[in-house]
Amino acid sequence: MQLDLRTVIVSSVASAVICSLVVVALWRQGRNRYAGTGYWAVGFAMQTAGLFLVTLRGQVPNWLSMVVANTIIISSAVMVHYGLGRFFERKCRKLFNTVLVLTFFCVHVYFTMVEPDLAIRNLNISAALLIVILQNLWLMRGSVDRSMRKSSTLLALVFGAYGLLSLARILSFFAVKPTQQDLFDPDPFEATVLLTYQALFVLHTFGLVLMVNHRLVTDVRGQEARFSAAFRSAPFAVMLTRLTDGLVTDVNDGFADITGYSPAEIVGVTTVAARLWVRPEDRAEVVAELERSGKVHAKEFPFRVKSGDVITGLLSAQMLRVGGQVYILSTINDITESRQRELQRQQSDGVERQRQKLEAIGTLASGVAHEINNPLTVILNYGDLLQTEVNPVHVKDYASNIVRESERVATIVRNLLSFARQDSDVSTAANLADVVDRTLSLARSGLRKEQIAVECSVPADLPAVTCRPQQIQQVLMNLLTNARDAMREVPRTDGSTGALHIVGATFDKDGTPWVRITVQDNGTGILPDVAPKVFDPFFSTKARDKGTGLGLSISYGIVRDHRGELWFETEVGKGTSFHLDLPVQDDSRSEKPA
Repeated sequence: MQLDLRTVIVSSVASAVICSLVVVALWRQGRNRYAGTGYWAVGFAMQTAGLFLVTLRGQVPNWLSMVVANTIIISSAVMVHYGLGRFFERKCRKLFNTVLVLTFFCVHVYFTMVEPDLAIRNLNISAALLIVILQNLWLMRGSVDRSMRKSSTLLALVFGAYGLLSLARILSFFAVKPTQQDLFDPDPFEATVLLTYQALFVLHTFGLVLMVNHRLVTDVRGQEARFSAAFRSAPFAVMLTRLTDGLVTDVNDGFADITGYSPAEIVGVTTVAARLWVRPEDRAEVVAELERSGKVHAKEFPFRVKSGDVITGLLSAQMLRVGGQVYILSTINDITESRQRELQRQQSDGVERQRQKLEAIGTLASGVAHEINNPLTVILNYGDLLQTEVNPVHVKDYASNIVRESERVATIVRNLLSFARQDSDVSTAANLADVVDRTLSLARSGLRKEQIAVECSVPADLPAVTCRPQQIQQVLMNLLTNARDAMREVPRTDGSTGALHIVGATFDKDGTPWVRITVQDNGTGILPDVAPKVFDPFFSTKARDKGTGLGLSISYGIVRDHRGELWFETEVGKGTSFHLDLPVQDDSRSEKPA
């Protein structure tokens, strides 16, 4: 019974189509995880196209059904080889294989169009396939990592069978000169070879699927192991809860360390029933944000631990969907101690700021006394005049002067008391022109005493800034004091005086309006080796009894807390300009704690 080889080739095309669809599905599944699957999909599609052209032999030109068809089939084997190289992260010899395909094409053209010879064309196909298959075997058994060798065994056996079959076909050519010239009228050996190729192609597909799935399972297990290790050994609390009711399904060792609840005590209990949330509405807030954005990042909440104590936890969470159920994976980092240290630091900073203010008041004392003494002398003189004056017109004049000078005293005393008062915890809208004016009312006498001329150009209509006015006043007082000291050190033999300029202006930064107050002096300037350290705590160029080195450091911290910037420009021998930059008040904000 003669074998109908055309039917065999048509069935090969059908099986190639099915195998190609399987490999395309494999590519869609693993394209983002494993490189190389795209090459396989292209290679199998090329194999199908080449076999389809072969079935058209006799109906289309020979160059298409013989030369192009078989060149596509050999190229498909090379594409599969490239895919294996990418999958196993090994380099393939692309130049070598390009030359191989070109050589195959030329031989096939010659023995199709010049001296037609089916046997030599079959020899050409077998030799090219054998070369590609040997590269695959070398790649898989000589280069592949040991962990992948077990999963690639079937594919290696298939390639081995391909190689033996191709080698047998080559040996048969030299041992028994084939006389077949019609593809569809083969001898029994050729028919067996073609049927075996078809069976091996199916096994080839199965081997690729098996190898990818084995690697996928191995990777998933490895990820599970890594996740489990990270989950269990994390130094912070990790828990998995059900979104609907907060039922705890798993916790790590860090959860037990932080809360005191062992897994046996907390798993199977809702977070509300365990009273883990100090405020139940906090959980509702977290759930609402998760449903809105899918995650919560680094939010502080109070949590109650097993002992009943309340800790401050930094919570991050995201939603996970497992088996149709939605869960929340949460991490809680205990920041109670760091928050207490922060509070202590803030309290310490407040004490130090107040101490600095008192130190400044001590420095200002004589100047303020002088400022007050002048109007008091005027008041006393007019009081004496009133005792003897009988002219009503003069009495009204004297009384008016007494009121004016009394208001002057009251303003100075009020500004001094405001400056000395403990800082308020509330930020308010303030006009920096007023803050500058109040500060100058306290510092002007001391500046005048040092023969320092003050020029103030701060517009009264500057936009308001949200700040703690007392703290900004303290910054300005420190800048004025430093400017005074810098100008005091300049020897002036020509009778000139120090000049202090205070300038206010607005500017834009990243599309946002800001206000800048500049305190400019014509003092000594700051030396290059000193400039990088001026904001460092306890750094000072003054004698120990003249300063602690904390003034600028504290001022820098105050400005930073106000979301502003404090910086300077200086030129040795010519002076220094300190710039205080603050963002303009946001009209959408009302008064709030700073």
